[in-house]
Amino acid sequence: VQIVTVCDRESDFYDFLELAQTIGAPALVRAHNDRIINKSSCLAEEGHDRLWGYMQSLPIQGSIKVEIPARSQNPARTATLEIRLGPFKINPPRHSIRYKTEILPVINLHAVYVAEKNPPQDEDPLEWMLLSNLPVTNFAEAIEKVRWYCLRWRIEMYHKVLKSGFRIESCRLESADRLIRYLTIMSII
Repeated sequence: VQIVTVCDRESDFYDFLELAQTIGAPALVRAHNDRIINKSSCLAEEGHDRLWGYMQSLPIQGSIKVEIPARSQNPARTATLEIRLGPFKINPPRHSIRYKTEILPVINLHAVYVAEKNPPQDEDPLEWMLLSNLPVTNFAEAIEKVRWYCLRWRIEMYHKVLKSGFRIESCRLESADRLIRYLTIMSII
C-alpha cells in the first residue's frame, strides 16, 4: 500500500514540496504558479523556462476521457484531455526567510499537463498542471496521476458532508480526544 497526498492549488508552494521530498512522502499537487523552472542556479537570470510554456512545448503523449460532474449551471459531461508529461526542477525561492539561514535544496519533480482542446460551447476548457515527486516517465503513469487527482473530488464531497451536513465545525468538545471520537462517529454515519 502506498499513501499519496493529493492536493489542490493551495499546496503549490516550495515549503510543502520540499517537506514531501525530505520525508519521502509521495505527493501530487495541482499547480497554481507558472513558476520559473530549470534554472542552472538560484541566481541565474537566463537559461530557464516557465512551467506552462515548458510543458506546452513537450509532445502530446495521448489522450484520456474524464467524467466531469455537474456544477452550478453546468451539466455533467465527458472531457477529452490531451496529456503531456516531463521532468523539471525548481530552485528555492529567494524571498524565503529560510533562504538567508539555510541551504535549501533544488527539488526535482515531474509534471503531467492535461488540457481539453474542444470543450462544449460556453464552457471553459479543462486544464490541469499536476506536479508530483513520484516518477512520471510514461503515458500509463501519467494517466494514474490524473485518475488520482479526479478522486480528490470525492474527498471534497466527504468534507462538505461533514462540514455542512453534520456541522462538525460548530461542535464544542474542548479537547482533541473528544473531537477525534466525534469525527469517527460522524464519518461512519
